[in-house]
Amino acid sequence: MKNLSYIFLFLVLTGIANFSYGQKIDEKLLFSGNGQNNIDAFSYYTDGNGNYAFVEYDNNTNQSRLVSNKGNSDYYDVVNADPKFDRSGNNYTTAYNYRKDTTYLADVNVLLMNGKKVAELATIDSYNAFINSSDQYQTVITDGDKQYIAKFSSDGNLVKTGPYDFVKSIYAEITDAPSTMEGEDKMAQNLFKDKNGNYGYIVIQNGKASIMFGNDVTSTNYTDILETSFRYDKNGTLTYIAKGNGLFYSGYGSEFVVQGDKKWNDFSSVNPPVKFTKDNIPVYTTMDSINENTYSTRLVVGNDYYPVYSNASKTSPVSGYTGGIFDINIADNGNITFSGQTQIISKNPDGYDDYTYKTVNVINGIEGKGYFNQGVIKYSKAGAMLVAGSASQSDKKVSLFMNTGSDSKVVTEKKYDGINDYDFINGGSKFYYVGVTYGDYEKGTKDKSDVYINGDLVGKYENLLGQGTDEGNFNSIIFNSAGDYAFVVQNSNEKKVNGEMTYDYTTDIVSNRDIDSPSLPNGRDKFSYVDNLKFLKNSKLFYVGYLYPTDATMESYLVLDSKILGKPYSSINNLKYNKDNNTITFRASRGNNLYDVTVRL
Repeated sequence: MKNLSYIFLFLVLTGIANFSYGQKIDEKLLFSGNGQNNIDAFSYYTDGNGNYAFVEYDNNTNQSRLVSNKGNSDYYDVVNADPKFDRSGNNYTTAYNYRKDTTYLADVNVLLMNGKKVAELATIDSYNAFINSSDQYQTVITDGDKQYIAKFSSDGNLVKTGPYDFVKSIYAEITDAPSTMEGEDKMAQNLFKDKNGNYGYIVIQNGKASIMFGNDVTSTNYTDILETSFRYDKNGTLTYIAKGNGLFYSGYGSEFVVQGDKKWNDFSSVNPPVKFTKDNIPVYTTMDSINENTYSTRLVVGNDYYPVYSNASKTSPVSGYTGGIFDINIADNGNITFSGQTQIISKNPDGYDDYTYKTVNVINGIEGKGYFNQGVIKYSKAGAMLVAGSASQSDKKVSLFMNTGSDSKVVTEKKYDGINDYDFINGGSKFYYVGVTYGDYEKGTKDKSDVYINGDLVGKYENLLGQGTDEGNFNSIIFNSAGDYAFVVQNSNEKKVNGEMTYDYTTDIVSNRDIDSPSLPNGRDKFSYVDNLKFLKNSKLFYVGYLYPTDATMESYLVLDSKILGKPYSSINNLKYNKDNNTITFRASRGNNLYDVTVRL
């Protein structure tokens, strides 16, 4: 393998400024290397202070190594691409080689500091590792048949707390996960923090569970505590789900909510999340076994089952939902809403079981209209509701329904095999949907997507590429405040190469505005893929288009109102649009160079 010569040039501005079409592109060179392998924007990590690390893959040996400004590692079968940086810029990660068998399991886990091996252990939980307040790399390790909480210092010192039978990191709710950021938490973990900012553990020893935050340990008489159930109530009291007999997932029975010093009633099985009424009473779900393969889920408020009825006169109680309870919401005025799903099993003509799910939306204990195979509920600002589903169990096609108060009507022009996307436009009364009719590829027919916007058929297309937003949403069609729309259509082209069927993809941008295809290199007239489609605050349309000159190379182009900005990149990561100053920022690579890029629009 060729010798690698790396030059780290941090905070150096290359001065690339593209003023064509009124935009300027600033590229800050982060790294330049003369290796045989190109660096990409996804595998490069920095603490924000000039220290960096990335994982380099050797195509010849199929092994990887960590490369950093503080040292490089040996080659391993697997190197964890999630280094953590301490305040001095030291980087920590893990690596391992496979066992000499066919299991692809780790032979031994190695802790690397600045590329140097500093420890070998049976397991190292690198995913939940972090740099603690004492500037130590903290993680859960296994040594023998016991687990420990380990703290590694940059001076090589290792301190172990334990031993324990089990150690579990405490997780926050998914909605509470921190956003991706630069520095030691770049790969943001979904770990729960207490009021003092400490990450937590559940430690189990001799059949009893304790809660540990920082150096504070709270002992309990519980045999296990559910690591995904922690949250604070309205008064700031720590609340979680615990078990009084055995371990979670090992068997049902003796599960309950603990709210500070108060233990609520036992149930066979208690599931997160735990929410709270306006009076700070916990609301959660329980599950009981009906038979070997069927379970019934019910809502609980405090110690008692929440009464649910199938009619407004409350004469027909509902005993539970065999498909689960979802989307629990407690309004400020005390209203409780959720979706209850019932599993219906029937025999198909071939004698096999068919599973159908009927979903009802429950408001203050009264079931509303039920739909089979219901999709996600979308609400307008005025409270109207859009939902996809079927009105009867026998109907395998789906329609889109709009509910306003007690009224429900079908708003699709026909029934579809699926409705991939639908929503109100900018939260108003107008809406869009994408209805899909499945093709039969053995007969040479492709899927077709009907796009309707405000009741009008825009067109029929093979496939729409969903576009992620800075707010974390994922939509097939984007709109600006004026109601202009745009979406990406992807078409597949089939051909046989050496007897094998291959697919080539092309894309088109569809909009009510005039959108032309930009001039592309190498005789290509369309991009193979498009993402990051967005309207800017001046209503210009931006996106990133991708070409694949070879099977192993990719070119990423910035496009603004049909014009290409600057030179293409090899990879682009973490693209963000700032509406306040009308700039786009991202990390990108071009060959062996890596940049932080700002596009001033």
